[in-house]
Amino acid sequence: MELSTNMNLDTKNIIYSNSSLVDDFGRVFYYKDRIFRGVAAAYKEYTTALINSDFFKALQEKELIVKTWISEFNTPEFPLILEHELLHDSKPHQWSFQMLKDAAIHIIELNNLCGKYGFQLKDAHPYNVLFKNNKPIFIDLGSIVKKSDNSNTWMAYEQFINYNFVQLLYWSLGDFFAARKLIEDGNSPSVRVIPMNNILESNVFRPIENEIFNKVALSRFNDTYILQILEIFNRISFKLFKKNIKTIHYRRALKPYNEIINRIHFLEKPNVKSLWSDYHNVYSLNNKIEPPSPRFRKIIEITKGYQQYIDSSVDLAGNQGIFSELLRKEIPLKKVMLTDYDETAVDKAYIRFKCNNIPIIPHLYNFMIPLRDSEIEHLKADIAFALAITHHLILTQNYHLRTILERVNFHSKRYVAIEFMPLGLWNGNGEPDIPYWYTQDWFRKEFQKVFELILVESLEPNRILFFGKKKEKE
Repeated sequence: MELSTNMNLDTKNIIYSNSSLVDDFGRVFYYKDRIFRGVAAAYKEYTTALINSDFFKALQEKELIVKTWISEFNTPEFPLILEHELLHDSKPHQWSFQMLKDAAIHIIELNNLCGKYGFQLKDAHPYNVLFKNNKPIFIDLGSIVKKSDNSNTWMAYEQFINYNFVQLLYWSLGDFFAARKLIEDGNSPSVRVIPMNNILESNVFRPIENEIFNKVALSRFNDTYILQILEIFNRISFKLFKKNIKTIHYRRALKPYNEIINRIHFLEKPNVKSLWSDYHNVYSLNNKIEPPSPRFRKIIEITKGYQQYIDSSVDLAGNQGIFSELLRKEIPLKKVMLTDYDETAVDKAYIRFKCNNIPIIPHLYNFMIPLRDSEIEHLKADIAFALAITHHLILTQNYHLRTILERVNFHSKRYVAIEFMPLGLWNGNGEPDIPYWYTQDWFRKEFQKVFELILVESLEPNRILFFGKKKEKE
């Protein structure tokens, strides 16, 4: 793709990426719904040669790096400006285990190819990776640098360990909480505070080490205490963790690439079932979805009536993404997004989408408790769906309906489709146990305080769809 030489870049309309803050190579910015990278003068000659090299062509052909070309733009600050293919944004703390694992393997494979041409990656964190058709792709051209010698070392090796491997190892050992906390805090334990340290120097293991030391001191060959010590090791996999980390660090000069990639390939997420992990299993068979239910079909038909105004959708609490996949088949949307807070369901969705080449990117995300609103602008769409979720939020988690509707409103640019379950949590046995105030009229009044009500459609005995439009700002 080439830009016309007659186009002028209006610097007043440049929006700099808030993720491009410390790179001396240049800065990433958005301009008229396109994405560019301004290259500093000191890197102009190097970058031009890189873009035109056989090495870079190989990266592009293997889809290891985002499509990139030299634009016709330049500014006083940036004598060379590159344009990239615009990909859907997502953050590592919104990825499932398999997504993080695939991204880590991709970084290593990219660095391996770089090494064959005398280059390496100076940055190896997952924030330099996005997903295209549910396949990871590296986006930071400035991270590719020439190697200073012919050694087999990697300048970003420890960074790769601290930003990728440690999290995957925690996750594979069943410590989901620690893995998620490290990812949510920017992957490195102390990127936001001082003193700076790495995972082994962060005192994460100090309480455990003290507990083990105290039991050893008290045991004096007491079999009971020795068994308790072994139980501690087994419960937290501390010994395995230390063994993995130390082996990697001490053998970093002995062809680390193959060693790391082999270790990562064998890391697997524990088979843990959650409340909603199998919720959509009834709709799928052999990794493919069954014909749509009458309920889903009706919702899609209603949406079709407004498709001329809809280019994108987001399914909030969409579990394994069955509805999103059906919607995309019926309506030619440019962007279809799935979110859910159940990691196992999201992982299943990602694997199915990847196997079937379905361009829907799942996000591990609780829309009622976002980590940071500033980081979820990419999860806004022309229509936001909240299906079979409000009754759980209201009757089980005690959220106010108004707050639920406001969160859905945040993710919508135009329309919303929200289901109300008049029978509440009723499972089909006995009489529904619902509060006196939990009525369709109550739901309608609250809905109309936030949205313009377009229609109300009964889908099933316990499914009523409220379809509405965002109110114009006063």
